[in-house]
Amino acid sequence: MKMTKLTDLIQRILVKHINPYTKTPELILLGYCSNETAGEHISRYYLASKFAHGVVLDVASGTCYGSSILKRASGVKMVISVDIDRDALRYGRIVYAADCVCADATHLPFRKHVFDSVVSLETLEHIRDQRAFLDNVKDSIKKGGKLILSTPNKMYTSPFIPKPLNPYHINEFY
Repeated sequence: MKMTKLTDLIQRILVKHINPYTKTPELILLGYCSNETAGEHISRYYLASKFAHGVVLDVASGTCYGSSILKRASGVKMVISVDIDRDALRYGRIVYAADCVCADATHLPFRKHVFDSVVSLETLEHIRDQRAFLDNVKDSIKKGGKLILSTPNKMYTSPFIPKPLNPYHINEFY
């Protein structure tokens, strides 16, 4: 792929995911977010990689930087990256050689009980039908498998107010 095409892809991703209030991308694109934000997100994936094993599903993988971390974990055989954004997944395929599937997290297109681990970090708060998402994830995991999930703490992101401050968050949890 020519560098100009990759640059165009990056520009499309950034324009689509810019937070109107902070003027920073809501989606993590390493090199285009603050070092603090990158460090927080990378550290979550490193922690998840300590528990993930076997065939792993990374739901809402974005640009797949986290999938590349999971892929290198000793007990991991394979990682499938899922996101609704085709451009983010295309970037992940190019930069991280990710195995990608474009899908909505509430309608995962996999057979039941095929994944040993499901990782979904900082996703739940973005989803309107959280029950459908959790049901899909439950159906995807093998018996005895692991779900590794994180979500921001409302006490720090939107304390004592009913509506999340982040315009991309539907519902936050304490």
